[in-house]
Amino acid sequence: MPALLLAQPTTPLLLSLPASHVRSLAASLAGSARTAVLSRLPLEVSVTPNSKLPGTTQLNTLIGGLVTWVLLACVGAVLLGAAAWGIGSRSGYYGAQQNGRMMVLGGAVGAMVAGAASALVNFGFGLGSAVH
Repeated sequence: MPALLLAQPTTPLLLSLPASHVRSLAASLAGSARTAVLSRLPLEVSVTPNSKLPGTTQLNTLIGGLVTWVLLACVGAVLLGAAAWGIGSRSGYYGAQQNGRMMVLGGAVGAMVAGAASALVNFGFGLGSAVH
């Protein structure tokens, strides 16, 4: 049976240095790494929205038209929901009554969200731009 040779563990280079040398090496590496990272980062970035891009007026018109369609759909939901609610309550069909209530509520909430969409986006932008 052949004899196994066991390798002697080697000490790492940093452990063989005196403690004062290790501390000064670590401090110089930390300082140079910090300087290298900070020199690559932009110190200040400022972005402000503007409406001078081409196509902005067309996008505003398109979004206004989409809001109009959403509001028309909400009016339709409220009217159909009110009809289902009324017919369901008169005929005793409580499933139609409940569905009618949900349609009226959904149409009203949809109209509120569509009306508040630009205010919500502006609020979020203002909140995000306040972070420093």
